Amino acid sequence: MEKRWEMEARDLIEHTVHNPDNWMREEVRDPDKAAALLSEAENHVPKDGVTALLCASLLRISGRAEEALPLFHELLGEARRQACPRKESAALIRLGEAMKYSGTHVGAVTCFKQALSLKRLAPEYEDFAWQHLGKVQWEMGETKSAENSLEEALRLRRLKKDEALIKSTLAALCALRNDMWSQEA
Repeated sequence: MEKRWEMEARDLIEHTVHNPDNWMREEVRDPDKAAALLSEAENHVPKDGVTALLCASLLRISGRAEEALPLFHELLGEARRQACPRKESAALIRLGEAMKYSGTHVGAVTCFKQALSLKRLAPEYEDFAWQHLGKVQWEMGETKSAENSLEEALRLRRLKKDEALIKSTLAALCALRNDMWSQEA
């Protein structure tokens, strides 16, 4: 059961859709399936680190970001206890996203900046920290800072040569600039 649960949860998380009212936000494509998996996890699946991460991610993309926050805080604490900068950086980015989704923008900025402070020890997540920092800055109305953050994410993603990540950042930059231009007009 656990392997099946994990595979189904990962599939839902990996195949999110963008919210039609706010394309910067992901949401689960099958809310009923997500609810069933979360219910099953509460009742049957052991709560190890992987399960906690998957549950927290499902909660965030299911519109229940506030409920995900304690799980992401636990994962961050565990990463820090393990003294693992890679896990800590990833946990900070995930916690920041949950904070953004729950409307705690200042806390999200703090998380993304803390993740950036680990870039020498965990460089594989630097572009994600810049990308998500840019998106939350945009939501906060800090469009010039958002543009700078997204430009840095794009620079790093071009170095990685990951076309899907490059496309994602270009889409965010395009939408941001369209928003900026429409506000100027």
